[in-house]
Amino acid sequence: MDVLAEVMSLLRTRGQLYGRLEFTAPWGFNFPGDKGICLMVSRGSCFLGVDQQALIPLVGGDFVFLPAPHSYSLRSSPEIALRSMQEVISPEAFRQSRVITAGGVVCPPR
Repeated sequence: MDVLAEVMSLLRTRGQLYGRLEFTAPWGFNFPGDKGICLMVSRGSCFLGVDQQALIPLVGGDFVFLPAPHSYSLRSSPEIALRSMQEVISPEAFRQSRVITAGGVVCPPR
């Protein structure tokens, strides 16, 4: 068993939902929380916001495990306004496609 699989088994994770996010700048989204989240940046860069804390820059190769944030956000740059991911795709549609593509459109400021 590899280290990550061992850690996940020790955390007693239940269920799984995986998918791929393909975004082109500019983009920014809020995601619902209260569930454990694993994120891996395969290429490019972005900024992670967790529960109103300071933004964290991420680059290709970074891996993040969030045990159960109340909410989190991902954005192409710190000044980008955020939209709810649920406005972009429903949970049911994501479960079917496992892919979300978005970006290249400036989100209106809140």
